Amino acid sequence: MLHLLRNTAVLDADMFFANPQNHSVELLPRRVFFHGLGAVGALFVVPACGGTPLAKDPSAEPGAQPTAAAPETSGAPAPSITANAAWESEAKSLEGMGQGLYTARETKDQPGKEGAHVPKVTLQGDKVALGTTHPTEAPSEKKPNGHFITHHYLRDVASGLVFAWRTFDLKPGETAASEFSLPPGVTAFTAYQVCNLHWTWATQPQTKA
Repeated sequence: MLHLLRNTAVLDADMFFANPQNHSVELLPRRVFFHGLGAVGALFVVPACGGTPLAKDPSAEPGAQPTAAAPETSGAPAPSITANAAWESEAKSLEGMGQGLYTARETKDQPGKEGAHVPKVTLQGDKVALGTTHPTEAPSEKKPNGHFITHHYLRDVASGLVFAWRTFDLKPGETAASEFSLPPGVTAFTAYQVCNLHWTWATQPQTKA
């Protein structure tokens, strides 16, 4: 493309340079000045008008390995529940009555009461049903305040938050029963039942299949 130059010539950085030593053609990244009589006598390289040359892309080098993409994270979604201040406050109060929270293993001062006071849990998919054999008794001389279940509620094991709540106003002969749905992300929970005379009882953690 270029012939031997007898006069000074200026080639732009985007032009080609003919190398007389090996008869090859090279692309010069900077502006080049030639001077000579029949051959190249001197060569001066100065920065091109563009300033600092562009950095090379490492992936374009021979043998370079492509950068691996960051792995995607996966897993169960986080529970989609938020704290209900009223429920949290009332649950704390209820669980502090008597000698604290009762369970089938920790009956404390209420031995033999676990059968009717620990709620019965039925879990089908995201549906939770709570039942009990606890009676609803009207006020009497022996029990002037009556005897009945006042609350059912569920607490997420992972976050410790109450996410389902029901308050009862039962009449004699009625039995406490509740149905709840698990929020997305909740996979384990504890169920609670509250009696007006024998306080708050909890199940062991229940796990969604």
